[in-house]
Amino acid sequence: MGERATPAGEFFRWRPAGIGRRAVPCPRCDGARTPVRLLDNLLEALCAGCGRNLAIERARAVEREQGAAALAERLLALGAVTPEDRPGEGLEALLARGALRRDLRLTLDLDLDARAFAYGAAPLRDLVLPEEVERALEDRRARGGVLNELLRDRVLERLGASLRGVGLELGLPALTAPGEVDPACRRALPARALEVYRAVPVRREEDALVVAAWDPLDDELHTDLEALVGGPVHAILASSDALTGALADLGVRPRADDAPPPELDERADAAPLDLALPFEGILLEALEEGAAEVLVEPRAGRGSLRFRVRGELRKEREVGPEVAPALAERLEELALEPARGGARVRQGRARCEVSGLPVTLDFRILHTALGPAVAIELEGDEERAPAGLSQLGLSLDALASFEAALAHGAGIVVIAGPRRGGKTEAYHAVLERATRIGGAVVSLERRPRRDLPGITLLDLDEAAPHRDALLHPAPDWLGVDDGADDALRLITDVALAGGAAVVTVTAPDARSALLRLQLAGLPAELARTHVRAVLARRVVPLICPRCRIACQQTKAPTRRLRLDPALLERLPRWVGLGCPACADQGAQGVLALAELMRPGPDGQLSPAPGSTPLAARALELVRQGDTPVDAVADLLGLPGGG
Repeated sequence: MGERATPAGEFFRWRPAGIGRRAVPCPRCDGARTPVRLLDNLLEALCAGCGRNLAIERARAVEREQGAAALAERLLALGAVTPEDRPGEGLEALLARGALRRDLRLTLDLDLDARAFAYGAAPLRDLVLPEEVERALEDRRARGGVLNELLRDRVLERLGASLRGVGLELGLPALTAPGEVDPACRRALPARALEVYRAVPVRREEDALVVAAWDPLDDELHTDLEALVGGPVHAILASSDALTGALADLGVRPRADDAPPPELDERADAAPLDLALPFEGILLEALEEGAAEVLVEPRAGRGSLRFRVRGELRKEREVGPEVAPALAERLEELALEPARGGARVRQGRARCEVSGLPVTLDFRILHTALGPAVAIELEGDEERAPAGLSQLGLSLDALASFEAALAHGAGIVVIAGPRRGGKTEAYHAVLERATRIGGAVVSLERRPRRDLPGITLLDLDEAAPHRDALLHPAPDWLGVDDGADDALRLITDVALAGGAAVVTVTAPDARSALLRLQLAGLPAELARTHVRAVLARRVVPLICPRCRIACQQTKAPTRRLRLDPALLERLPRWVGLGCPACADQGAQGVLALAELMRPGPDGQLSPAPGSTPLAARALELVRQGDTPVDAVADLLGLPGGG
């Protein structure tokens, strides 16, 4: 049948290299060809000889021979750039801005009606079915891994089934009768390889050995056979009868699995983690996954390793029962100070290097009947300047209102946010502004992590026996981070004496934060008269705009609190597949959401001028596809979220 011409085929000038493979020439290696496998990213393929990027070298050749306008036309036809990327300005300008970093996969189109097949190129998101996204997300929650690669495996499974089902009808290269085997190739593979891989050597094409296999898209088969042969191997399709007959002619006894391979039980537990250095290995994997927290929990005769990635708790894999005790012992060795807490719960702080990267660890060790349970919070150990007020996520009008409230230098300022939601960053920004306004500034924190010029930093627990001394003389500004329950009397005394108090509260929004303070003992009348502003803030992942895909909303998010099912059905569900532009993470940094509320004469909170409620802002981001619904599900159930 032949292969239909495609923009990708014309641009890369590839030639067949077996089913599911194209051989791409390198302009710098006299046309030496490097095989690219199905669903490999064509824009990231490297020459096997010189290591250069094949797509970029080919683009340079096109620009040199035909000009920038012709190159722009080719790149637009490929889908490697969009008109917004201004491709006509030249290749080097595109590379400098990262505009060429697209996800362009080698694809195979099977057209049963036309009895034809064609190789082309498309982003992975254009090839994935919605149900495959759901299954890949479940796999990632259960075992971890990069969503991009999990989806690639799903699509390859589907394409492999299609090849076996309709490949012969479409005229794909195949072994259809045992007599088609070239006698000169009968001994091209060892007898043991024939038994294990069930692949039949058919013929030679130039320097490549062509083999017939049940699944010609099997990457492991290609890799292993190429290592055995010491050269390139091209796999083609084989019908079940022809494969069995050809193997019998070669002296290989038939086997029950010469037909379809047995299906794997996806519910089976993953293999236990086998690491020579479990501590360093687990931390390295956590950093590669972008995890903020590592949890190792004991089970009967085993352990469970989980990561918290962008607020989502994933069960990564099963580990041996010795991993948790080894982690606990190592953390005790690295602790910067004696671990605190009772006999059952130990807390501490440590610092170490993982592959040359300095990392700070906050750890908790809970001793249970089954063994220690270890929780580790990770953060980069580099010095960073605190964010300014302008970076908190407020609009210009709301920011001006917030700065006016701080300028009074009196009353209580409340900063709310979920755990690891950015409230400490906002707390430090407010205290930094307090040093500019003037006066003595004291900050009470649990294990202070950052030195702030002009601010007296004290450990909240260590300062507990001496709290009365903090009021003589009373500071002009008192900050309390994550300790409102323990220091509420200090906060109220400073506020009643005419000073300013800044306190952080773990709460999803401004109203909940004020209720939380009242539950801790702040009188409602004092809240009405002395609370100047309540800033609610959180950070959410920004879905990569280059690889995001909208999939079906089949069920409520895992962290749903009060989400209306009717609202859930109306919301799109966007997922970042992962691409070179986002380092296969599916997200490009974070977005800051913030709302500013001020109590009115009746004590009720009302939005400051120009401030958008968190629920409304979250709904807008979800509808635009900028953040996943799971990250803001609790906000969507609040007033203003529908």
